[in-house]
Amino acid sequence: MKLGIIIAQPLSPHTNGSQASCWAILQHLIQQGHEVTVCSILDQKGAEQASKTVPLLDAVGARFEPLVYKTADVSQEIAALTTSFSGKARYLLGLAKTDIYIHWLRLHAALETHLRRLALDAVLIYDFPSLAAAYGVHVVPKLAVAVDLWHLDILSRSEVRVKQSLSLQKLKELVQIRQLANLHRNVMIQVLRDCEAQIDFAAHHAEWLRQHGVPSLEYLQTPIEDPIKATAASLDLNPRQNPKPRLLMIGNLTGVATRLGFQLLGDSILPELERALGEDAFEIRVVGEGTLPAHIRRKLERPAMKWVGRVDPPDAEFLGADIVLVTTPVEIGMRVRIAVAFAYGCCVVAHVANAAGIPEMKHDHNALIGHNGQELAAQIVRALKDLSLQSTLRHNARSTFEDYFKSDVAAIPIANRLVELVRNNTPVQKSPSDLPNA
Repeated sequence: MKLGIIIAQPLSPHTNGSQASCWAILQHLIQQGHEVTVCSILDQKGAEQASKTVPLLDAVGARFEPLVYKTADVSQEIAALTTSFSGKARYLLGLAKTDIYIHWLRLHAALETHLRRLALDAVLIYDFPSLAAAYGVHVVPKLAVAVDLWHLDILSRSEVRVKQSLSLQKLKELVQIRQLANLHRNVMIQVLRDCEAQIDFAAHHAEWLRQHGVPSLEYLQTPIEDPIKATAASLDLNPRQNPKPRLLMIGNLTGVATRLGFQLLGDSILPELERALGEDAFEIRVVGEGTLPAHIRRKLERPAMKWVGRVDPPDAEFLGADIVLVTTPVEIGMRVRIAVAFAYGCCVVAHVANAAGIPEMKHDHNALIGHNGQELAAQIVRALKDLSLQSTLRHNARSTFEDYFKSDVAAIPIANRLVELVRNNTPVQKSPSDLPNA
């Protein structure tokens, strides 16, 4: 079958969690004998970056057919709208045309033309920007993959601002952020319902979406390619016992949720660890692109912090870590880095907020879970002192990966959903697309 993957970023194996899971799906589909086309929806800068990934796609036998768009300039529309007081109010309250706020909706005609030319049998559409671009496009059956709920990241930004001193300008921005979150929430539901089938890789988000207008949506585990091609029997799952205990924090530093995790690290976890272990008796290796805001970085200017930057592939970092630490204190989507850590047989210590999206993670079975900074620090110290516990956690982590997340297992139901769409061959029939309602 001729299948497509639509994603609003370049596609490679190691860059981030979204790409890692899409790459695993891609590989599985090709191994099953399907012809796979990757359609990345990119602006010009993204297209230049994607050119580096073409050899990787060629090497696995995938076809690359990007849709390159010119970044929408809505500044003149906004200027015309806001010449009057009522117009300014409409814009501030999120009541203007939906595609002024969500430019991805403007791409549906171009994407429909693109897909007609590609003549695919079915497509997997990953995440909400791509789903918005595909809204109203019904030339091919669509499998929607929801990830983080679209409005939650926007609400996280408002929560950060609430903690800051509020001026009149900030209050206006806060009102607009809340209205934008409501807009994205409503559009999110509509673009999912526009698809023939829907899945989500985060269990709690799948449940939320089922209760808020997408009753047929399924929770499926995130497929991850086995990074070391080993079994639990052959992988060294013994505690690492580095001379100086090594904690790994990995991932892009720019996300709001990630930054809240580093704030928690600086406010409570790091001071607790320094008291328990000594300020220069351990190291925390931060692996990933991006920078933290100055007020967070200042709290982390401590002897234990090692700023490594991006490492690709990250095998040595995972395999060399005594503990993989995940401090994100808010319930967002499924933390792919946890499943990847399980693949390497790592000892994971995570904030309880991350368990909502990955119910396969169990305290004292394949990970250690804390409810706040003090508990996370205590669990780290506990793991470092109890090598038998570490060994148990490592073996169970690897087994959890093999049972639930390894692409040979987790990608099967996704491939099945695509095949079912082709066999049913019944794209959603709707009237010509209007923009989703706010």
